[in-house]
This record gives sequence, C-alpha cells and structure tokens, in this order.
Amino acid sequence: MKQKTFGKIAKSLKTGFILSLFLVGTFAFGAYKTYADATPTPPAPCTDPKQCLINPIPSQELTQTFLLIIKSLLGIVGIWSVIFIIVGGFQMVMAAGSEETIVKAKKTITWAILGLVFALMSFSIVAIVQNILQIR
Repeated sequence: MKQKTFGKIAKSLKTGFILSLFLVGTFAFGAYKTYADATPTPPAPCTDPKQCLINPIPSQELTQTFLLIIKSLLGIVGIWSVIFIIVGGFQMVMAAGSEETIVKAKKTITWAILGLVFALMSFSIVAIVQNILQIR
C-alpha cells in the first residue's frame, strides 16, 4: 500500500520537475540561443514612426534566418537530452531495487544520449554545410 502511494508521489514530483525544466529551458535558454549568435540589424531611418516596419529578426537573408532557426532547435534538443539524462538518473535512484524501473531508467538514459549525439552531429552537419555554402 505504501509502495503505491510513494510511486504516485514520485510520479507527480517527476512530472512537476520535467514541466519546470521545460519552462526554464524553453523560455530562458531558447531565447538566449536564438539571438546570441546573430548581430541585430540597425533599424532603417524613418520619418514617421507610425508607418515604419522594423525587422525583429537579426538577419536579412532567408538562408541566415533558416540557419538561425535550425541552430536554435538543435540547441533546444541538446538541452532536452541533458534534462532526460538527469531524469533517467533520478529514475534509477528512485527505483528502490525494482528491476522494471531500472530497465526503464536505462532506456531513458540510452535514448537521451542518442538524442544528444543526434543534436551534436546535426549541429556539425549544419556548420559544415554553412562553411561549404559560405553563409555567414
């Protein structure tokens, strides 16, 4: 009886922890990564502020914007991979000797490491293509 109650509490704590990490990762690191690599373009001179349009994207070309979006998404995938490695570690610690939970935790860590490798390799491929096409 106590084991089931502890499992429910652990599951709700894990869900809350994952949700809070999602919010922090998405809103704090996602925005930082999006605009950290690019220099903002100065606004065009305008005589009437009511009729001017300002470009909020720090790049002027479509390819630069596309690369900026891809790098941002890969950064978020990398952050999520690290978060799930930590979650898998918590699952192992909270397993309390349960083989089924340990196997589940090992699968979580394995897939998270594969996701991190995928993000790093994709980031490398994007950088290589960027250098080949000479896009800055």
